Amino acid sequence: MDERYSLYERSRMAITDVQLVHVERVLHQRGIRSGEEFLQVLDERTPVRTFFKWRWDTHGKTLGSVPASFAHDRDCFLEQLSDTITTAYMGGKPDWHARLTAHLQEKHEELDTQFGTYEQQYQVNTRDWERVGAVWVVPAQPLATMLGRYPLLIDALAEHDVRPASQAIQVHVPTRFTQGGESPWESGRTVLQLTRHFKLVKQQYAGLGVDVMIGLSWLLDASVGKRWGFTIVDSADLPQNIMGAWYQLLNEDGTFNTKRLAHLMEHNVLPYRLKCGFMRIPNRPLHT
Repeated sequence: MDERYSLYERSRMAITDVQLVHVERVLHQRGIRSGEEFLQVLDERTPVRTFFKWRWDTHGKTLGSVPASFAHDRDCFLEQLSDTITTAYMGGKPDWHARLTAHLQEKHEELDTQFGTYEQQYQVNTRDWERVGAVWVVPAQPLATMLGRYPLLIDALAEHDVRPASQAIQVHVPTRFTQGGESPWESGRTVLQLTRHFKLVKQQYAGLGVDVMIGLSWLLDASVGKRWGFTIVDSADLPQNIMGAWYQLLNEDGTFNTKRLAHLMEHNVLPYRLKCGFMRIPNRPLHT
């Protein structure tokens, strides 16, 4: 792939191509060929269109006050994008997905010019997060606020005595795809390092009125979640159509994980689900 693209852009384009083929396969197995159905399944399974909307809406929030034409311009952009996607799919050319992936990258570059790059938008969107070790921590808030989009998950956590009113922090694990191409983790030692960094988070927030640490990741469906010390909770309303879930198809060096990709091709579903994990935070400071 063209070296002018950042590592993040190359990884996004590689996954986008797989996502488009995946949706085509789903419809083929259902015996359906419809542009409208393609868009519907695309939204159900992937973040391709919603990601563009996120970029527009994030820019609007950054500005604070947007012109009256902003929503109209956004909707026109998204409508034209949808038309291009359905035209490419319905055209049926052998390389339609590769050509469409390149077109989607061009549209992202248009938004880069208007809004700043995705990486820059992400930095603005996460400017209130705190870094503890290499882990990013979202400011504490009631669990019901943090997970308000997932009422079934809130109910599932309550069964573990994690209540909606509990003060919670959410942790995010950086990767080389979000760190400018450099991994914050040593090769082969990620599990050990993360165990240590999660311990640092617990130490820093112990005794500060925070009840629980929350993680949302496909990694929590893998065996490493429990090894880090999380209690794993699943819920039907956890979204599986986010980019974070699709990154399980890539190895740390940016190549495809052949075993996981083969699983997707055979079963039309990602190997690991996005799941929730929690750790309780002690109500008094921990000693190192």
